[in-house]
Amino acid sequence: MNATVAMILALAVGTYAFRLVGPALHGRVALAPRVRELLSAGAIVLLVALLATGALTEGGG
Repeated sequence: MNATVAMILALAVGTYAFRLVGPALHGRVALAPRVRELLSAGAIVLLVALLATGALTEGGG
């Protein structure tokens, strides 16, 4: 098997597994309020960093 095909299949399986774990563990895992705040702040920071990178680099990113 070609190494590229093997890598594509491995990434596809990993992506599917991540998508499956979300609904499977939705009600079983309880996050502390502090963790929820950090995740919310982290998402905002990542979006702002993406916007800043696109706006402040030459050629639009």
